[in-house]
Amino acid sequence: MEDEDTAASRFLRSVDGETVDTPDDDIEETLAVGASVAVGKSSAARPPSTLSVDLLGSQQSMATPSTSVFDSWMILNRKTLPSMPWNSGILKDPFAFPLKRPRLSPPVFGMQAAIAASPAGSSGSGATTGPPTMSVDFSKRRLRIARLIQTEDHARWEALRKVKVLVLLNPTSSELGTTLVANAALLKDDKQMGSSILDTFSAKATSTLVKRAGSLWRFARFCSTRGVLDPLNPHESTVYEYMQFLKVHGSPTSAHDFLQAWRFIYHTVGLKCGPIETVLSTRICGAADGMFSAKRKLVQAKPLTTRMVLALERIVLIGPYLNWRLIAGHFLLCLGSCSRFADSIRLDSITFDEWGGLTLIEASETQYKTATTRERKSRLLPILCLGRFFAAESWGPVWMRLRAEAGFGTDPSLCAFSEITSTWLTRSMSTQVKLRSS
Repeated sequence: MEDEDTAASRFLRSVDGETVDTPDDDIEETLAVGASVAVGKSSAARPPSTLSVDLLGSQQSMATPSTSVFDSWMILNRKTLPSMPWNSGILKDPFAFPLKRPRLSPPVFGMQAAIAASPAGSSGSGATTGPPTMSVDFSKRRLRIARLIQTEDHARWEALRKVKVLVLLNPTSSELGTTLVANAALLKDDKQMGSSILDTFSAKATSTLVKRAGSLWRFARFCSTRGVLDPLNPHESTVYEYMQFLKVHGSPTSAHDFLQAWRFIYHTVGLKCGPIETVLSTRICGAADGMFSAKRKLVQAKPLTTRMVLALERIVLIGPYLNWRLIAGHFLLCLGSCSRFADSIRLDSITFDEWGGLTLIEASETQYKTATTRERKSRLLPILCLGRFFAAESWGPVWMRLRAEAGFGTDPSLCAFSEITSTWLTRSMSTQVKLRSS
């Protein structure tokens, strides 16, 4: 027992780094005792021959933690499966790409948003209690894709389309736009929403709409180059800058036409940009008047030659198209009666008479330019025209027969013709269409 204690103490001192003089024959015994002390067993239970195996096992167990950490790191950084072509790129999720046009979703706020966007919610100073943003976005998207303008007149449709686009850029800046947003939030159909636009401009002539919409559209294009997002709510400096732009790139009457267009759109759609004087200041009106003074003086038009009049008569007699023949005959009526084109559109009656090879066309005008007083406005203006000028055959009876076949009346006496649908429209032909036809 004493020998065993002595060997154990020697082994512990050797582990602590102390130098112990031990004979060679005692080394094996000392190591065996040390191993038995380390594992808590006596040397009698384990033979000395298993010493080397125990020492190797203890070294392997001491190296196991570091080896397991390295293996775990390798496992975590190892890809479990190879990447397939459909796991990346456009084939990963082909149905996740956003649509080109945003999906139209129903309004979130419904009736409350419509009430908030109604004109009744606006105050007298022009400040409007705007509807929630989500409802306004829904209404604007629906108004842009809705078919609001339904008319067969292409010129009127194009003019109203430009006005609609300008109003819908910021619907809350005008009374008409606010009404359209409220109707769209209430999920009204296109016809009900479009009636607001059509009724607003129903009393305006097509030629007036075309001229005013064209001036406003050119101003909107100028604002887009200057970063102004709402051309119907501009700053006075922006309008003055546009006046300077027209001095260089516009005609002498373009600035005056724009001022007329701005007054037209201000009172028609009910702009909320404040008093009109805040936009059309004194310097802007002065710049427009200065440009208008440089306009070319009005001169008398060149008279028609004999060949021109003869060509019009032949068109009425043997023209290839019905609309050409009817329009040319109306031109001859204005020429023979010395009547203005606008005055000859509104007639009370029109007849023709033949006697001895002479043809006369008689008509009575209800509206004419010289009727400035109340008495003259209630008086008819008679006109008289020859039915043959230079042609061998009278064009008057042929023209009257063509009018009856086309179903023409007296007010208007000449309807506008649509070259897109090749049909006669219900409105009268304007002077702009007349100039293009001539």
